[in-house]
Amino acid sequence: MSEPFDKAVVLDLFQQIAEHLEMAQKSFEAIPDVAFFQASHSGKEKLASICMFLMVVGEHVKKIDKLTNGVLLSKHAEIDWRRIMAFRNIVAHDYVHIDSEIVFNICSTEIDSLLKTVNLIIDLLSSSPIQETQP
Repeated sequence: MSEPFDKAVVLDLFQQIAEHLEMAQKSFEAIPDVAFFQASHSGKEKLASICMFLMVVGEHVKKIDKLTNGVLLSKHAEIDWRRIMAFRNIVAHDYVHIDSEIVFNICSTEIDSLLKTVNLIIDLLSSSPIQETQP
């Protein structure tokens, strides 16, 4: 039975999400507390880079949701996909009002579980043959 979406494209998007989450984690490793983001130029650069990684994640989640008509993400309701997409909109359209505490909390409490779910989805998509859908 063929998936109602191009599995190869969706798989690639999930792989890019995993890569960007890992880059956000790496950038966050040396952040001691939320005040660091505003205390120096270096902190502001870290905040900006992490926000960019998270924006890409949100953008790809939006694409996946559209490509799969919401079906795939709804199978993994343990993740608040809508909130991820909403955060992407804030970063993209209202960056000057980013709350560094929210970014700190995302990095310290949510990325690990999101990355686990994304890797699970990658494994599930990779375990069955890729079937192209008809345009």
